[in-house]
Amino acid sequence: MFLYVLLCCVGVVHGYGNGAVGVVCDTMTPKHGSNTPQTGTAPFTVTADKTTFKEGDQIT
Repeated sequence: MFLYVLLCCVGVVHGYGNGAVGVVCDTMTPKHGSNTPQTGTAPFTVTADKTTFKEGDQIT
């Protein structure tokens, strides 16, 4: 009975084994429901040492 109740509460999740598809990150703009991008200056800076990455690469 416990297992039945547990399975009824579990939702379906779809994901990508190798991360999100490339088109998702093209604009780097959040598009999750009604969220809108922040308009002020960010309190941090993000930089990367490469412009493209592949599985196993170290990102610094």
